[in-house]
Amino acid sequence: MTTDPQTPKPAIIEGTAVPVATAPKPPGPPRAPMPGSLAQPDPAARTWSARRHIWLGMGTLAVLLGGFGVWSVTTNIAGAVVASGQIEVESHRQVVQHPDGGVVADIQVKEGQAVQAGDLLIQLDGADRRSELAIVEGQLFELMARRARLT
Repeated sequence: MTTDPQTPKPAIIEGTAVPVATAPKPPGPPRAPMPGSLAQPDPAARTWSARRHIWLGMGTLAVLLGGFGVWSVTTNIAGAVVASGQIEVESHRQVVQHPDGGVVADIQVKEGQAVQAGDLLIQLDGADRRSELAIVEGQLFELMARRARLT
């Protein structure tokens, strides 16, 4: 009688034959092919899905755009823009522009108000000019002292 090694052998208990059940062996981890062999790895182990990466990218984009939207609604931006001004007269346009630029301290006229030649329209802040004057005066005093030492 030939028996298959995979088939359980019957056990004899008090004269009756009862098959003995054996536990199946758990499958081991997949083995990598040996270098130089022609065996291919399991195709099920090589499958890759981009679905997880796409959802991750879409979620990141949604968080980024949502955060930017919340920031743009809740943030107050206070700033100044340097630009030339234009006053429009009934007959023609006249451009009002300071030759060196500066910060406007006060506007003396209202929109639509009639003005005469020589009227004060705007007043510039003189802090920049005062600081430049102090620097130039310091340089002048230094040169005067140097001249006095040399003579």
